[in-house]
Amino acid sequence: MQSADDCFSGMTSQGRPASAGSGLERYSVRIPFSIEPLGKFPQLDDVPFYEKRPLQIGSRRALIERYPSLYVLHVPDFGQRSEAERYLEHASVGLLRLSIEREMAIEFSSAPVDLDISPHNTPFRESFARQHMASWQQPDGTFTDAGLFPHFTAIVPAHQRVWEFPMFFGREVRQVDLDLLRGAIATAQSIRDPAAILNDEKLTLAIHTFASAHNTWDREAKFIFLTTVLEILRRDRKRPQRSQQIIDDLLKYLGTCSSAGNDEKREIRQLRNDLGQLRQRSIAAGICELAYTARPANSRQATSRIESDKDIRQLYNIRSKLVHEGSVPHDNGTPKEVLMRGFEKLRVVAQEVLRYCMDQHS
Repeated sequence: MQSADDCFSGMTSQGRPASAGSGLERYSVRIPFSIEPLGKFPQLDDVPFYEKRPLQIGSRRALIERYPSLYVLHVPDFGQRSEAERYLEHASVGLLRLSIEREMAIEFSSAPVDLDISPHNTPFRESFARQHMASWQQPDGTFTDAGLFPHFTAIVPAHQRVWEFPMFFGREVRQVDLDLLRGAIATAQSIRDPAAILNDEKLTLAIHTFASAHNTWDREAKFIFLTTVLEILRRDRKRPQRSQQIIDDLLKYLGTCSSAGNDEKREIRQLRNDLGQLRQRSIAAGICELAYTARPANSRQATSRIESDKDIRQLYNIRSKLVHEGSVPHDNGTPKEVLMRGFEKLRVVAQEVLRYCMDQHS
């Protein structure tokens, strides 16, 4: 018996079935991934888009499919969802290891998303399936149970009616009009010293990091990249001279202290660390100052400095939790919601800061 993944190759302008839509309860692991712009699988060069090829992985018969901008690995025929989820975890580790061994970027998500059942998209998938899969119609008149976006990692229930939307359905396609290209280059001709921008290593590094944030599928990585943009460009001013001298004197004094036991040694070491951190303003404080300074005048008038600093500190706290603990504080929503809201705020702040820093050279 053929699996759902065997049956449906090719793609219409309205999408295609992502499952058989009937039969016993079975599940398929679906992992879309992309490899760095010049990376490819030579064995798939001549394979048409949306055509699947068999790929034996251990004892499992998988399929790999070539899309215009990514590949999709399908591993079908799991009897239980938990079994499919476990396989996805192992497969994700395998992709991470391959990324390390080959020293290349492999973009994918290890977290399966829920299938789409939103009321907004339901009429579309119902209409698409009605035209292409009339056999899916149930007595209640429906043609589908859920939808699936091509770039989503998912556990697909083969026994349900799942419709795969076309490649760019519901996604923002970032187009750059030729007039924008022409305008950007023409405007840059008025910059007095373009070499100053090109030779500003911190600024160019921050711009490349900003681009990386928009070129990864991983929400956590996006968030960390954007906060890194602000870290690179933050203002790092030394404290006033008198305060600096007091801290230096205290550090010298602690260096002369003898301690009787391990507890006292630990206390002195901790105190020296704390004083060392006071030698410069905190990273968050530097980012707060830069972010507020870079805001457009009308935006600064609409939001107080206190409100601005509070937002930045909250965002940086999320970043610290991610980097140091591997978790997201989610007192105000799910981790996914917290990251999505934070990313939207950070995206705006980082863009304002980059514009500001470039304008300083202009």
